[in-house]
Amino acid sequence: MKFRLFFVVLAMFVAGVAGAQSREALEGNYNLQERYEVMKEKAESYSDYKVIKISIMDGVWKIYMDSLALRKQQLAAANQSIKKLQGEITGAADQVKKAEETMAASEYERTHLSAFGIPVAKGFFVSFVSIIIGALVVTLLVALGSVRVLRRANKEKEVTVNAVSSEFEAFRKKALDKEVKISRELQSERNKLQAIMKG
Repeated sequence: MKFRLFFVVLAMFVAGVAGAQSREALEGNYNLQERYEVMKEKAESYSDYKVIKISIMDGVWKIYMDSLALRKQQLAAANQSIKKLQGEITGAADQVKKAEETMAASEYERTHLSAFGIPVAKGFFVSFVSIIIGALVVTLLVALGSVRVLRRANKEKEVTVNAVSSEFEAFRKKALDKEVKISRELQSERNKLQAIMKG
């Protein structure tokens, strides 16, 4: 009876140890490869064969399937996160593109202006206006120089005309005086001639 009790206790201990060893493959924090190794290592051996309990295999299979489902779920979540990030990247790229277009438009507006409805670079416009203003200043200076030359020429002509007029007036006075003198002399001679004819 003691022997029987000892045998029952021993059988329960062996079953408990085997069960504990079998449960070790189902419990614990193992990855799939480690779980497989534990299951293989704790299985009973029979020649070249390993005897694994169906409940252990089912449990490990369930863990594999749960791990696979978790991986699929994580993959789906990762894909969703990637799509969200790609959407954000696309939105950010669109914003960058709009910002670049705005900057390009701002740069264009800063460097160009509209003259008579034609867009012109500010540098070219400033150069063109400077050339026109320079040409107008040169033309004005040439015109002022010409006016001075004409005034000087007019003064010289006026002086010449005044001198000629003075000379002419002097000549006319002389001529008039001569004419008056000659007329007097002629009258005197006529008077003499009449006096001779009477006498």
